[in-house]
Amino acid sequence: MAIKVTGKATRTYLEDENCILVHIPIKFISRKGKTQITTPDGRPVLEEVDPALRNALVRAHRWLKALETGKEQHLKVLAQKEGITSVSYASKILRLTTLSPEIQEAIIDGRSLGGLVLADFMKPFLLLWSEQKKALGIPED
Repeated sequence: MAIKVTGKATRTYLEDENCILVHIPIKFISRKGKTQITTPDGRPVLEEVDPALRNALVRAHRWLKALETGKEQHLKVLAQKEGITSVSYASKILRLTTLSPEIQEAIIDGRSLGGLVLADFMKPFLLLWSEQKKALGIPED
């Protein structure tokens, strides 16, 4: 279950009760049994690393090692062994190994990435490490 903020929050000071009334319009959304609150732009309020992203990064490094050591000759064969029929998708997963070490460590350690999920990394991203966080919208520590 997710809670999505659907409008702008308002604050009203109630003089008689000497308190502030906060109104946040939200909508409940069912998502694989997981509760999550998102901001109006769709990012989670309580951020955690997407488990699929973490698993994909681990898989990418395993594939890279198999290709570099010669254990496997082609990404297509390697992906097919893991039930992936799209070479394009497999190459996008493998591209995760080009993320800066700082971003990769954050993914593995479960540190905040500003709500990014695996799908966000399937789009092309900059290869220059010094520019990746800014381009991906990852908040500075």
